[in-house]
Amino acid sequence: MVCKHWHIDGFGGTDKIFSCVVSVTLGDAEIKSLLMRLASKHLACDEIVGASLRRNIKGYRADLEVKVIGGNRHGWMTGGNPHYVASVSEPSIV
Repeated sequence: MVCKHWHIDGFGGTDKIFSCVVSVTLGDAEIKSLLMRLASKHLACDEIVGASLRRNIKGYRADLEVKVIGGNRHGWMTGGNPHYVASVSEPSIV
Protein backbone atom coordinates (compact mmCIF):
# COMPACT_ATOMS: atom_id res chain seq x y z
CA MET A 1 0.00 0.00 0.00
CA VAL A 2 1.33 3.41 -1.00
CA CYS A 3 0.68 6.18 1.51
CA LYS A 4 -0.13 9.67 0.21
CA HIS A 5 1.02 12.78 2.07
CA TRP A 6 0.34 16.51 2.18
CA HIS A 7 3.47 18.53 1.45
CA ILE A 8 3.13 21.96 3.04
CA ASP A 9 5.58 24.70 2.09
CA GLY A 10 5.77 28.37 2.98
CA PHE A 11 7.47 30.96 0.79
CA GLY A 12 8.59 34.52 1.45
CA GLY A 13 9.09 35.71 -2.09
CA THR A 14 11.02 32.86 -3.68
CA ASP A 15 12.69 31.79 -0.41
CA LYS A 16 11.30 28.69 1.31
CA ILE A 17 10.54 29.65 4.93
CA PHE A 18 8.67 26.53 6.03
CA SER A 19 8.30 22.90 4.98
CA CYS A 20 6.62 19.83 6.45
CA VAL A 21 4.87 16.62 5.43
CA VAL A 22 1.67 15.38 7.09
CA SER A 23 -0.58 12.37 6.63
CA VAL A 24 -3.19 12.56 3.89
CA THR A 25 -5.80 11.54 6.47
CA LEU A 26 -6.30 15.28 7.00
CA GLY A 27 -9.26 16.37 4.89
CA ASP A 28 -9.50 19.42 2.64
CA ALA A 29 -11.21 21.52 5.33
CA GLU A 30 -8.47 20.69 7.84
CA ILE A 31 -5.69 21.53 5.36
CA LYS A 32 -7.38 24.81 4.41
CA SER A 33 -7.67 25.72 8.09
CA LEU A 34 -4.02 24.82 8.67
CA LEU A 35 -2.90 27.02 5.75
CA MET A 36 -4.97 29.92 7.06
CA ARG A 37 -3.41 29.57 10.51
CA LEU A 38 0.11 29.54 9.07
CA ALA A 39 -0.56 32.60 6.88
CA SER A 40 -2.30 34.51 9.70
CA LYS A 41 0.85 34.61 11.81
CA HIS A 42 2.24 37.15 9.33
CA LEU A 43 -0.76 39.49 9.62
CA ALA A 44 -1.56 42.28 12.07
CA CYS A 45 -4.63 41.81 14.28
CA ASP A 46 -6.81 44.19 12.22
CA GLU A 47 -5.81 42.33 9.02
CA ILE A 48 -6.89 39.03 10.59
CA VAL A 49 -10.24 40.56 11.52
CA GLY A 50 -10.72 41.85 7.94
CA ALA A 51 -9.75 38.46 6.51
CA SER A 52 -12.37 36.80 8.75
CA LEU A 53 -15.27 38.88 7.37
CA ARG A 54 -17.53 37.75 4.54
CA ARG A 55 -16.70 39.18 1.11
CA ASN A 56 -19.75 41.44 1.03
CA ILE A 57 -18.92 43.10 4.37
CA LYS A 58 -17.08 46.46 4.38
CA GLY A 59 -13.49 45.94 5.50
CA TYR A 60 -13.17 42.44 4.03
CA ARG A 61 -9.61 41.40 3.10
CA ALA A 62 -8.65 38.43 0.93
CA ASP A 63 -5.40 37.75 2.86
CA LEU A 64 -6.52 34.32 4.10
CA GLU A 65 -8.62 33.24 1.14
CA VAL A 66 -7.70 29.67 0.17
CA LYS A 67 -7.43 28.96 -3.56
CA VAL A 68 -7.12 25.74 -5.54
CA ILE A 69 -3.78 25.22 -7.27
CA GLY A 70 -3.61 23.45 -10.62
CA GLY A 71 -1.24 20.93 -12.10
CA ASN A 72 -0.85 17.21 -11.55
CA ARG A 73 -1.34 17.41 -7.80
CA HIS A 74 -4.37 18.20 -5.70
CA GLY A 75 -3.64 21.28 -3.64
CA TRP A 76 -4.44 24.59 -2.00
CA MET A 77 -2.71 27.95 -1.51
CA THR A 78 -3.26 30.98 0.74
CA GLY A 79 -1.56 34.21 1.70
CA GLY A 80 0.22 36.90 -0.26
CA ASN A 81 3.81 37.34 0.70
CA PRO A 82 4.55 35.12 2.47
CA HIS A 83 2.23 32.43 1.12
CA TYR A 84 1.66 28.77 1.94
CA VAL A 85 0.98 25.85 -0.38
CA ALA A 86 -0.32 22.35 0.43
CA SER A 87 -0.31 19.61 -2.18
CA VAL A 88 -0.95 15.87 -2.12
CA SER A 89 1.66 13.60 -3.57
CA GLU A 90 2.21 9.90 -3.85
CA PRO A 91 5.71 8.60 -3.13
CA SER A 92 7.24 7.11 -6.25
CA ILE A 93 7.60 3.33 -6.25
CA VAL A 94 11.01 2.18 -7.46
